[in-house]
Amino acid sequence: IAAGKRIAAATNNRVKVGVIANGQDDEWFRMLANQNGCFYFNNEGTAVTVNQPGCVTALETVKRLIDAGIVLQGGWNEQIQAIKAGTVATSMFGAWYEGTIRSNAPEQSGKWGVYPMPASRPGGVRAANLGGSALAIPASSRNKEAAWAFVRYALATTEGQITMLRQYGLVPSLLAATRDPYVQQPQPYWGNQRIWQVILGTLGSVPAARGTQFFQEARAIMVKTQADYVAGRFPSAKAALDAAAQQISQATGLPVAR
Repeated sequence: IAAGKRIAAATNNRVKVGVIANGQDDEWFRMLANQNGCFYFNNEGTAVTVNQPGCVTALETVKRLIDAGIVLQGGWNEQIQAIKAGTVATSMFGAWYEGTIRSNAPEQSGKWGVYPMPASRPGGVRAANLGGSALAIPASSRNKEAAWAFVRYALATTEGQITMLRQYGLVPSLLAATRDPYVQQPQPYWGNQRIWQVILGTLGSVPAARGTQFFQEARAIMVKTQADYVAGRFPSAKAALDAAAQQISQATGLPVAR
């Protein structure tokens, strides 16, 4: 927040420190909560934990950022527009967003860098997860064997994983691929910083989080809860998340953790 105020003062309030998709997504909440060891559900997938202390701190922080006036509010398209217009100084996102910035703002080559998330407390975790992807083969497919061969190539070979990393910034989940020489190379767009060393160096620090089959139901509830809390419709972040936890419990049949 202090850095955001300095940026605003230096740019006549033209440049903000980031973009939060309030009312459209809860990505900042999820990253900050994950950093603080909290998520919608426990890691056993047996209980709702969205109202635990780490999540409360995360939601309070989102509101503090917005109330300070140092972030823009907008979704996917608005963030890309802000990057291209030079009206946002940073982007806190999954590492896969590297490819999004590089492909949408090629003229800004050399002006960006990568660094770990700010810690929420001295000595705290400086990493989180946001994202993940999956490939599926429809039962109706007439080429199941060919599709499975592609899945194996894309996800279970170093060549497939590094091809996606090189072209689109899709971070490898195959551990063998993290040792490929490309990971060590300076990246010209990023001022010749060895960004994949920085990013993949956080792998052991990211707290585990289990999405469960109810991830989208929980996310939809949290998107609305966050927007309502930011708008002042709850007396506290804890009250907002207590309400969200009850809604998620009703939607999923899982109990709220005590």
